[in-house]
Amino acid sequence: MFALLRTGWRTLGDTKRGLVWSWARLAPYLVAYTDFAKVVANAVKEGEAKREKRLRAQWRRAAWRRTATAVAMAFMIMAAVLTAAQFYGWLAYLIGAILVAVPFAVIGAVLRRRGEQEQAETDRAMGQPFPIADAHTRKEAADCVTRAVQTEGIELRGTEEAVRQPWGWQVPVILQRGTPDALIDKLAALETTLDLPAGGLLATPASDRRARVVLRLALRDPFAQMPEAPQYEPGSLSIVDSHVIAQRMDGTDLGLCLFGAHVVVIGVPGAGKSVTLRTLADVVSACRDAQAWDLAPSGDGLDVLGGAIARRARTREGIERALADALDYAEARPRLFGQLGMGDSWQVSPERPAVVLFIDEYPALSDEAKELCVRLLRAGRKARIGVVFAASEATSDTLGRAIADTLPTKIMLPCRNQDIRLVLGTNRVGEGWRPDRLNPESGEASEDAGKCYIYAAKAREPMISKIRLLPRDRAHRNGAQRATAGLPRLDADTIAEARKNRAQRGGSTPPTAVDEQAVVDVLGVFGIREEMWTKDILPGLVARDQRYQGWTGRTLATVLRPLKISAGQVRINGTNLNGYYLADITEKWEKYQRDSTSEPP
Repeated sequence: MFALLRTGWRTLGDTKRGLVWSWARLAPYLVAYTDFAKVVANAVKEGEAKREKRLRAQWRRAAWRRTATAVAMAFMIMAAVLTAAQFYGWLAYLIGAILVAVPFAVIGAVLRRRGEQEQAETDRAMGQPFPIADAHTRKEAADCVTRAVQTEGIELRGTEEAVRQPWGWQVPVILQRGTPDALIDKLAALETTLDLPAGGLLATPASDRRARVVLRLALRDPFAQMPEAPQYEPGSLSIVDSHVIAQRMDGTDLGLCLFGAHVVVIGVPGAGKSVTLRTLADVVSACRDAQAWDLAPSGDGLDVLGGAIARRARTREGIERALADALDYAEARPRLFGQLGMGDSWQVSPERPAVVLFIDEYPALSDEAKELCVRLLRAGRKARIGVVFAASEATSDTLGRAIADTLPTKIMLPCRNQDIRLVLGTNRVGEGWRPDRLNPESGEASEDAGKCYIYAAKAREPMISKIRLLPRDRAHRNGAQRATAGLPRLDADTIAEARKNRAQRGGSTPPTAVDEQAVVDVLGVFGIREEMWTKDILPGLVARDQRYQGWTGRTLATVLRPLKISAGQVRINGTNLNGYYLADITEKWEKYQRDSTSEPP
């Protein structure tokens, strides 16, 4: 919209410029000033009265003839417009105005470009820097960048060939002396000199040549035409593969592999953390050999994905329990490698899935939960149990150096400068990693929300990327489809080994047997709904696993009775039927988890 308004305003300016230029030349012609003014003046100067009188008479006749012709043509045009208006109404006036304005707009545009070129040539002749928008050739773009950089006191040995991009220019420069961070520190000043948008200049030092720095000058948003996140059908992906989650500034797709990987996502409020976690969780939940867990101590976490999430926890006790279970599984699986013939790491399959835990707002976790996270980082990789952390800041007292420094995959959304140093390392700022120059969402303006720097395998270059957006309505549909298709289930070997190890450490058996898998599946059927009738829960259970085929309301009540959960009248859309409330099941289930030492599947 802004670009359209800017184009319209510029067109009006061109029309005005063309009209003024045309009138300045047409008026002297109509009064024959250019043809007779000088010769009449010469006749007066030389005292030739008769010649002066004859010339003035010719002048008057020529001026009358030209003016009358112009007026007649104007009346003819007006008559044509008025006649057309009788048949086409206001449309005729609009077309007439456009036909009159277009020639003046074209003339004005030509004059404007000519003036810009002349000004650029003047600047170049004087050796002064000029806006990159005035560069029309690769040579001019390289010359423009060279002058701007040298103006900031940075000596260059030269520039390599500039490359035009859909969003602007890419110009590699070669430093004469010094280090790349001296140039990177000048980016804001160079944006002013080159007349670029804020954050429109990026500097990427080459890894193989310290003197070479690639400058990217973005005149337009490189992500304006970026598509949404790909659509994945239930069970269509594998966690062992890399999947597209973002697009890089150069237009290429950026994929991540979450197979046993740990990820940290840093961004201030409004930076796009929720969008990032949603896109990552959508990929995991579409895998036939992975489960996604959602642990969020505040907010709604990944509720939008509904039944596609294998396990949720929102309370302190529930999150600690989920992390303890994940750690038990991570410690149990290596003991099964030899028995199952897996080699040095867990071999995932639909029957033996990986697990990815998504933890939003990690600093809000309890101290015990944070300690469990650190232990899970050490044990989870070979067991293919990964963790995706998200936090608003990365100070040592909130995220912890044990996490920030060791995670192999890091997504830096708009954040603070000190966050870069803690998560990526003290030298990364000087190497071009500058997410602190990105702006989070502000009010109705999205700014740079979702844009980020990603440090991961095959993505070690400091180039801006943008997370592919998964709209909430599509995420909700995906969750419902994947829950109906059925999610991968944790294997019995892992569960049994984890239970045995816990018992050996002194754990006890719960006093009442509970079908834990059935309870977890019931919670999965609920998704984000607050209440359900029994008659709707039963088909949902069958959709998750055929073992529930033939279950009745009495069977379900028998399974939930050990948790002291009983069915009651549930009112939905004005109708009362037997059913259950999610809050009641969740409360009793979490109490059971706190009181027992057995693990939910």
